[in-house]
Parts: sequence; C-alpha cells; structure tokens
Amino acid sequence: MSSTTCWSSLRRCIPLTSYSSSRLQTKRTMLSSSPTPIPYTPSPTTSALPETKGSVQTKASAYNAGNPEFQFPGLSSDSPWNQKSLAQKYPALAEDISADVVVVGAGISGLSCALNLAREGKSVVVLESRVRGAGQTGKTTAHIMTWLDDYYYECISMHGQKNATLVAQSLRSAVDMIEHNVVSENIDCEFTRLDGILYPHSSSAVSTLHKELDAALKCGLSDTKLVDLGGGADVGHIKEALVFPNNGEFHPLKYLEGLAEAVIRHGGRIYEGTKAYNLDSDKVRTESGKTVYCEAIVLATNSPINHNLAVHARQLPYRSYVIGVLCPRSQFKRADYWSTETEYHYVRAEDWDEENYMVIIGGEDHKSGCQPNYDVYAQLEKHARERWTGLGPVVLKWNGQVMEPADMLYLHGRDPLVSEPNRYIITGDSGQGMTGGTIGGRVVADLILGKENPWADVYSPSRVPPAKSLLEIAEEGAITTASFAERVLPKVTLSYDLKPGKGAIVQKGVHKVALYKDEDGNEHAMSAVCPHLGCIVHWVDIDKSFQCPCHGSVFSCTGELVNGPAKSDLKPIEDW
Repeated sequence: MSSTTCWSSLRRCIPLTSYSSSRLQTKRTMLSSSPTPIPYTPSPTTSALPETKGSVQTKASAYNAGNPEFQFPGLSSDSPWNQKSLAQKYPALAEDISADVVVVGAGISGLSCALNLAREGKSVVVLESRVRGAGQTGKTTAHIMTWLDDYYYECISMHGQKNATLVAQSLRSAVDMIEHNVVSENIDCEFTRLDGILYPHSSSAVSTLHKELDAALKCGLSDTKLVDLGGGADVGHIKEALVFPNNGEFHPLKYLEGLAEAVIRHGGRIYEGTKAYNLDSDKVRTESGKTVYCEAIVLATNSPINHNLAVHARQLPYRSYVIGVLCPRSQFKRADYWSTETEYHYVRAEDWDEENYMVIIGGEDHKSGCQPNYDVYAQLEKHARERWTGLGPVVLKWNGQVMEPADMLYLHGRDPLVSEPNRYIITGDSGQGMTGGTIGGRVVADLILGKENPWADVYSPSRVPPAKSLLEIAEEGAITTASFAERVLPKVTLSYDLKPGKGAIVQKGVHKVALYKDEDGNEHAMSAVCPHLGCIVHWVDIDKSFQCPCHGSVFSCTGELVNGPAKSDLKPIEDW
C-alpha cells in the first residue's frame, strides 16, 4: 500500500541465509517504573520499488474492475483487495506427476515456502483447491507486524527470555524477507515500511505500554520508543503510545501474484482447481484421482487438512471483523495502530482515491461457530469514530478467520505424532498471518533442505506446551466434547420457521440438519455433521455460513467447503 512515500532510501534486504539485522542486537535496557514519553517524530515511510510517475493508484476504480465475480465459493464480496474477482490462472492437474515437494495451499504460507524451495533447486508442485489467494490471505488487513500481538512480556513469562528474543527476531526478519522478495522478484505490490503504534484503550492501560516497552527492549527491539503523539485528530486523539518502527504493509493479492510468478520462474509448478484429498508418505492423491509422487508434503492450508489432534487441540479458530471507512488524507496520519484491549482493534490506511484514504479498522474477534449478540460492524465503527473524528462513510465490511494457538506461538515444522517424518505444517497464525506465513515458509523450507534455522525449535509443533497454556488446550477439548454431545442429544425445539436468506440447525429424526432457505424460498438441506472430525456445525447469520466451532471448517450457506481442515462439502440430504 503506497502512502505519502519517501523514495530516496531503499532499505538493505537480508540475504536468505541470514535472519537477523543490525537493528536486532540483543540489548538489555533497564527502565524506571514510569518512563517519560518523548515527542513523536514519524519514521519516513519507504517503498521497496521505485516510484511510478503519475497520480496515486486508486482502489476505488480498481475495486470494481477485473474478472467476473465469484467464480469460487467463499470469496469476500467486500475485501479491498478485490478477492471477489479472482479467477483461475494456472491449470488443473490432468495427469500423474512427480516432484521433490508437494505444497498444499496457495496462500502466503504455501507460496512463500514453495519459492524458498524452488530457489534452492527443489522440484516443487503447489496444489490449490480453488485459486491462489482465495483463502484467508485474500481477507487479511495485511499488517506485517514486528509487534507480537500477544505481548512480548507475556511471551517472556510463558516461554522465557531466550525464546521471546527469537520470536522478536523472526517477526522483524519477516518484514525483511518480504522486502527481499519484492526487490529480487520485482513484485509490484505497494510494499511500504512504516511505524506501528500500540496505544492504550483506556488511561488504566498506560502501564501495559511500560511493561511492553521493557520487554521489547529486552528482546532486542532497541528502536522501540514510548512517545507522545500529541493527541491530534489525525492520530486518533492518542497521546502516550509505544512505537515499533519498520513494520510493513502491502497489497496481499498482488504480492501473492508476484510470488506465484516467481515460483514458476524458478522451475516450480502450480495447479489450481486441484484439491488434495488423500495424503500418503510418498504421494498426494487429488479429488479428481490424479497423483503427485513426492519426497515431502507441506500442508499450508490455514488449518491443516488432517485429523491430527496433536495440532487441532492446540489451536482455536476465531472470526475477526473489518470495516473500510473513507477519510480525507489530512485526517489520518499514516501508520499501523493497535489498541491494548484483550480482543484488540487494529487500524491502518489504504489509498482509495486522490482525496481519501480508506481507513481499515478490524477487531471484535470471537470464537468461530458463535453468533455475536451485538452488531460487530457497528461496534467497529463506533470505536473508529470515537478515535478518528474526521472519518467519512463506511464503504466495505468483511471478515476472516484466524487460528489462535494455545501458547501464542506459530506451529511451523514437522507434523507431530505422525509416522511420516516428511510431512510438514504451517499454521497457528495467531492473527498475524502475513508475518507468520512468511516465517513458516522459511522455517519449513529450511527443514526440508536440511539447513539450520534459528526459529525451528521455538515454533516446532512438537514443542512441549507450557503449563500456562494448558487451560487454553482444555478449553478446545471442552468445545469439541460439547459439540459431540450436541450431535447425540436431540434439539429441544423441533419446529422451525426460516425466513428467506436465513439458516438453522434443525432436527430430523435422530439427525441434525443444516438448513438454509434462499431468497426464492427454496430450502437447501445438508447434514450438520462436519466431515472433518464429526462436530456439529453452527449457522452464523452475520457471515451467512455454517461454521464448525471445534476446528474452524467453514461452509457456504448451501454447504460448499470454504475453509478447512475439512476436505469435502456438507453432505446433501436428498429426501428433505
């Protein structure tokens, strides 16, 4: 996302074999209990590619352009990246083939991993069931964050100082790795570096900033500062805040397009409209019956398309909501903003037209499969307007899904507790998918290549869960147990009266039925049993979808699979 950019300096990119920069010296700085904020001087925003002459690129026109809409289920109608118009570019797999590595999933995790492997001479095949970017990468708000949104001081408490420092190094290096790809592969994706600002949601939360500053400095983020933003309207009337320099932003689907082209350029192969269905130690069979023979398999599908409870019991699916609001450029100071609530708000801007930014505000997270009892979009708008008083009309609303690991760290590495040592996963994005997907693509590629990676142990899916995370793991188990009980116990109310455009879970004999009535009054009936591990899906009206509360599978209102780990649609009931 280009901003009011300074093009005079191009930041040095780290080589692919190096993971730390001079900004990441492990400096231990002791603070007084009440540090004094300094006046805020914004870091210059910089882009990785030379400026193109002419007016600012306008999303207003680009958003309504492109291919015919909705060629695939689950595409967001309101994503500012125009996900709705994605179309198939690469062929479906039409014959049996062989490769060194099969990567399942063409989001940021899968394509990052594939590119890293292809650059090293590996024969790589990427299988994508729909089209590149059709999953959560196309629904992101694309903050490339150096701040750990579960807090560095919490990470130190749970994982120790050494591991927390490695986490900080990996997040900072992810921005460098993305910039390296942008420059070396000439990817025009509006990549920009800019400040990230952590602000207190109330006066009582200022102490949180002080704790986090102390922790960030101990973790080697020596340029983190406590500042006074001045309280102006363009900074959301925020005064005391914590600044993390050198975050990143980009257009995620343009970046994915560049990654895909780079994979092909380096000898990789991409097959879209090709669903991986059966995984064996040395091959992947697709839904159409074709087979890719391979030496290693990488599952990069948001949540792994397997039945491994050693993974699924360690993370919970959450929905996160976003609005896009027009705002005169003078009324918003360009930066990434994050608030300190437990379910925090995240704010950034995107060029919309010559006069306006589109300010993107996200948050109001809740567990998947739950219907919020309030208007989440209205609450987002309320929070935004209380802060940035110059905002104009809301133009976009959308949502996506994130996987929250019980111990706050990504799950990147060998699939745990399975007999095949050559199967790998990239998951547990914890709401920082652009950063985490990039890190996961590097960690897993290095493991396959036999290279040492400094972050492999800290993100290993086989790591022993810290004691502090056991309550979260127990919560996931309780949700799954409750869903299995829901499958057996009859619903108290057997009658229903659906209005057009609505769905529900209803009882028919001993079975639970996922029922949807379309706008023409036709009823669509499917089994309510999730084909992943047998939990009962729930209707979520705000998203017009059936969602599994256990492990995050999402199905359209008519039962089509939108998001794994399930691999098939809800089973239709023919005799309804």
